[in-house]
Amino acid sequence: MGKEQLRLVLGIIGPIIFSVGIFAPVLSVPFGENMSYFQVAGTAECVIIGVLSGISIALTNMRMYKFLWLTGFASLGVVIYTFVSLQSRVGELGLLGQLTQPTWGWGVFVLGILCVTTAAVLRTEDEIWGEEKQAAVKKEKPTFDPSKMMKKCPQCAEEVKFEAKVCRFCGHAFNADEVNASLEDAKQQFQEDEEARKKSEERLQQIRERRGW
Repeated sequence: MGKEQLRLVLGIIGPIIFSVGIFAPVLSVPFGENMSYFQVAGTAECVIIGVLSGISIALTNMRMYKFLWLTGFASLGVVIYTFVSLQSRVGELGLLGQLTQPTWGWGVFVLGILCVTTAAVLRTEDEIWGEEKQAAVKKEKPTFDPSKMMKKCPQCAEEVKFEAKVCRFCGHAFNADEVNASLEDAKQQFQEDEEARKKSEERLQQIRERRGW
């Protein structure tokens, strides 16, 4: 199963598991049957969970996986709110409350949230390659532009703009030989950096080809 199919399965199964969790036993009551989430939570909480589950499935079908973070954590927030409020109510029962324990039904919600968030964070090789390709297109090819470069004054060792004729720190006047020498050094450094960049891109391309990206 590829990553795309795995995301699709997780994005659909997760909300279904979450919806099933509404009817799972979440509270063990002494001298009685276990109580489900539907019985201990308010109607509003159950409706919200159902709506969020439906939205998660719709987002998955539209391949809008990144928005599953929102529905996943929103569902988690509802469950945590119910759990905390339930514990508060149980604590008010005194000895009877001490005999009341949470059950495995809460784990169903955890499993559903894990499925949804995994679908949100999982990325396929095509997505990774597409993002890298877009970044490469947006990135401008470096060009040698002396107007954006700096040079070091031989008198005071401070850096000034490359096109400067007089050092603004010590007043040193640059002669033609110094300007030409600085220009040649800058060109050589630029070429070395450009060659290193090209070699790095070639190695990265070879790795992509070997992995079939």
